Amino acid sequence: MSTNNTRAEEFLRKFRESNGCIDVAWQAARTNVLKPKLIEGLANMTRPEFESLVLSNWFYPPRLEKRQYKEIIQKNGFENVKLRLLNLLLGKGPMKDRIQRVLNLKGVGPFVTSQFLSAIDDQYIMYHDDLVKGIRKLFQTTFGKEFQYHFSDVVNKPTDAESYLELNEICKAIRDNFGFKSLGEVHEFFVHYQQRLF
Repeated sequence: MSTNNTRAEEFLRKFRESNGCIDVAWQAARTNVLKPKLIEGLANMTRPEFESLVLSNWFYPPRLEKRQYKEIIQKNGFENVKLRLLNLLLGKGPMKDRIQRVLNLKGVGPFVTSQFLSAIDDQYIMYHDDLVKGIRKLFQTTFGKEFQYHFSDVVNKPTDAESYLELNEICKAIRDNFGFKSLGEVHEFFVHYQQRLF
């Protein structure tokens, strides 16, 4: 095993011993709470119920502020937002197309879209800018100059469904190769612990 992998394992061990494990538990609890509400209840959810859910503590900070939420609804229409989210969460078409339809909503980016997707399927990462910063730091430390040639063009803030799905695959590879238990743990490790990496 390389020195860099050993160092990553040491950071992961320390992360698990820290308060980071509380955030990982929150991710699992959020799925247990949100999945039934979104799968079974979204179609019949009223605008006040939806607002209450989206502005709740089950969505990752920095949460949408009430003003941002109202702007999204005003620019896109409540029923349109709901229909696109229903298609994202329950649709049968290609996931890339379903994600892109939500990203095409005015005021909605990868952070908001991935919050809904990761709430019902743990095979999708919840996006955050610090996630990308941490992964870039890991890759630069592990691969050095090779990072510039192989990874620097894909480890960026997602701008569309395709780039989000590419980042998601990188996160799965990190999960599988570095011994993370879930994509939720990958997210929490890089978002909360990346400043101390390597």
